[in-house]
Amino acid sequence: LGYGFARQRNGSINMHAASCIAAVTGAWQYEGGGAFHSNSGIFKLNQDVLEGTAMRDPNIRYLDHSRIGPVLTGAADALYGGPPVTAMLIQNTNPANVAPEQRLVKQGFLR
Repeated sequence: LGYGFARQRNGSINMHAASCIAAVTGAWQYEGGGAFHSNSGIFKLNQDVLEGTAMRDPNIRYLDHSRIGPVLTGAADALYGGPPVTAMLIQNTNPANVAPEQRLVKQGFLR
């Protein structure tokens, strides 16, 4: 089951119905016998090579995108004790429009 499946009218209902087929038929007990939203796990890929985890700089912070409002307004818990964010690259989204706590997001961008 792909991502587009749920991005239509009644998509979540259809996704739930399709994923139940494996339970009804008993196919879930066999590898590959169920419905996957993402089936990349069956390929047993070495994610370290794909994601370059061995080359990551441990000094670089990873901040929670869903908490971009508190991050931008300097909330200590959102910054994990680090310094305030002074620069940010945003690609393919509009946090001021889609992120939670929009008041904080806008306040953070306006500073």
